[in-house]
Amino acid sequence: LFCGSGWLPIVEQITVRLPEGSSITSWDRTSPLASAVADVEILLPSNAVITPEVIAAAPRLRLIQQPAAGTDDIDRTAATARDIPICNAPGTNRVAVAETALFLLLAIARRAPLAARAFADRQIGVPLGIELAGKTLGVIGMGRTGTAVAERARGLGMTVIELGRSATPGERM
Repeated sequence: LFCGSGWLPIVEQITVRLPEGSSITSWDRTSPLASAVADVEILLPSNAVITPEVIAAAPRLRLIQQPAAGTDDIDRTAATARDIPICNAPGTNRVAVAETALFLLLAIARRAPLAARAFADRQIGVPLGIELAGKTLGVIGMGRTGTAVAERARGLGMTVIELGRSATPGERM
């Protein structure tokens, strides 16, 4: 059961790769998740909260596979009590996340909504935005995604200040 509220095209991509006789469905978010998991063997939480009640309502559950990195919203105690492994996929979407972060930076710097309206009105060069080249970007967390953001920001000519796990207290100030 795929539980996400977004990324729904992924369900089709998974479906075509499943062995014959297997299926995947998406959770209808108008009903409680606990009522949708009775026959589920594998749960793909995405951005759904997996509570002890959800785990208890899924007697056939064998695996919780988070299709992203975060597992904070999955009750580890309840899953461990039932010997249900929790797996995740850290870093698999690091490029997409990094590109989205830079897209948003560019949209803000270039005042994208105002620029789109001006362009539609055939006004060129307004509103004036700012260039990111020569600007400084602070990246907190230099894991896979943070590193990908930093690499791309440097490619735009930005100075990047990194703050990773090994930062000293002085560097954190």
